[in-house]
Amino acid sequence: MVVMAGGIDLHSHIGGGKTNLSRLLLPEDHRDDLRAVPDRPDEGRYMRLPSCGVCAPGTLATGYRYAEMGYTAVFEPAMIASNARHAHLEMGDTPIIDHGA
Repeated sequence: MVVMAGGIDLHSHIGGGKTNLSRLLLPEDHRDDLRAVPDRPDEGRYMRLPSCGVCAPGTLATGYRYAEMGYTAVFEPAMIASNARHAHLEMGDTPIIDHGA
């Protein structure tokens, strides 16, 4: 086995009020059929799931994209008390990477 160091992103907005607001303001980003090209079914969306947008990806895509880039830990820098519960629930739904706020 080979053990390698992973990246740590200390300032990434992966959960919380602003991230959720961006997803709310871009509903077309989360529709399944918008980017699919009929004669080229492999092109289009990065991941073919309703929660995996391109501009404001969902938690599933966020975890996989950070893991593909080599990150192992990601931290939310701007969590206010009124959004704390939602931010922790959203980060808890993010797979593969470790996270904190």
